[in-house]
Amino acid sequence: MKKYFAAILIGFAGIFTLTDLTAQTDSGKVSEQIQKFSWMVGDWQGDAWYLGRDQQRVQIIQKEHIQYRLDGTIITMEGTGYNKPSGTEESKIVFQAFGILTFDMTSSKFVLRAYRGGNFIDSEFTFNPDGSYSWFIELPYGKTRYTLHLTPEGKWNEVGEFSSDGTTWVKNFEMLLTRK
Repeated sequence: MKKYFAAILIGFAGIFTLTDLTAQTDSGKVSEQIQKFSWMVGDWQGDAWYLGRDQQRVQIIQKEHIQYRLDGTIITMEGTGYNKPSGTEESKIVFQAFGILTFDMTSSKFVLRAYRGGNFIDSEFTFNPDGSYSWFIELPYGKTRYTLHLTPEGKWNEVGEFSSDGTTWVKNFEMLLTRK
């Protein structure tokens, strides 16, 4: 009975060790993939605008705090937009979002989960032929596409566009940020 019990314990130890080694191997592969976005890591700030409900441009100051987490297997992104109402000295927060970017080993794709205002979306984070990256928000009445890239001057440029039909796109957001 003691030999049988010892064999079971050794078997379980082997399973847990194998699982742990596989997890470490996957972790290393995910970290390697996430390194493609190393240029994003840091603090950024710059000018941005978005179309308000009245379809008028609203100018803001956008800040992004980007960092590696969990041994480099994810990148967290915290974005905050501020404007300064006329006649006041203090800035007011008009936009806040938080995102988690990682690499899904099962699908071999980058995925972004973004949170804003109590809601979240999951989106594939894709490479484009021109070197930029895109992610999408699917809505019942259309789709929003965000395309970002690092400019030759080392600035983060991101453009948001909306389409109700998937063919015609209207720009509704843009930011140009400098690393701080």
